[in-house]
Amino acid sequence: MCSPQYSADALYAQHEAGALECSPTLQRSLEAAVTAQHASLTPAPRLVSGAGHDGLALASLCPVGMVFVRCRGGVSHSPLEFVSKEDVAAVVAALLHVLRNDS
Repeated sequence: MCSPQYSADALYAQHEAGALECSPTLQRSLEAAVTAQHASLTPAPRLVSGAGHDGLALASLCPVGMVFVRCRGGVSHSPLEFVSKEDVAAVVAALLHVLRNDS
């Protein structure tokens, strides 16, 4: 809620960006790779995201997909964000699996 001192006339967009749908084929490959690396993640969790800034820059060149790395406590886009070396290694292994097997 806005405080009473602010009116709708004072609201304006500072940034607008288009949306992007990830490649279903690439997303299935990424999901299979994560599941292959970590059988406990069956099926691999799917997240809906507004993230698109990086994908939008690449979409005209290649299919786009996303893999999220879990952050301690769910804190993301903050100086307090932390990911473990093990989780980074797991994502790198999954990405390498896709590159080696789907290229």
